[in-house]
Amino acid sequence: MAIKAVDILKDFERSVRYFAPLHDCMEKDFEFALGKQWEDSDIATLKAAGVKALTINKIKPILKLLSGIERQSRSDYVAFPEGEEDGLVADITTGLLKHIVKQSKAERKLSEQFNRGNIGGMDFIEPYIDYTHDLINGKLQLRNINPMFVFPD
Repeated sequence: MAIKAVDILKDFERSVRYFAPLHDCMEKDFEFALGKQWEDSDIATLKAAGVKALTINKIKPILKLLSGIERQSRSDYVAFPEGEEDGLVADITTGLLKHIVKQSKAERKLSEQFNRGNIGGMDFIEPYIDYTHDLINGKLQLRNINPMFVFPD
């Protein structure tokens, strides 16, 4: 059975409707984390009265604390063998994993994903192969994806 474009569009529209309230909340959460915690109308009212809008950002120190705990608690990637005969394969796989993490700057990208997930509630990371410098043997890379542009089925 072939999938029709109409069915894909219906699924996408359903996902957009379902995630729209969450995306609205996420947008406000990111603004709060950046320190924009006043409504524009409230700022205008205060400005008319000659008072500056003061923001004491109590969220930012907590986010920094969580970020620091995440960085300190990071552990190495290890492949475990399923049986005794898989020990050599597990060691080679562990070495490859460590090389890919170093080459693709995965730790920084995963930390960014963790931080954005703490603020907005979810974030996504996508592995891809970059053929920019080598058209035959590409490099495995990771990229952070804005959760506002991801619509799960």
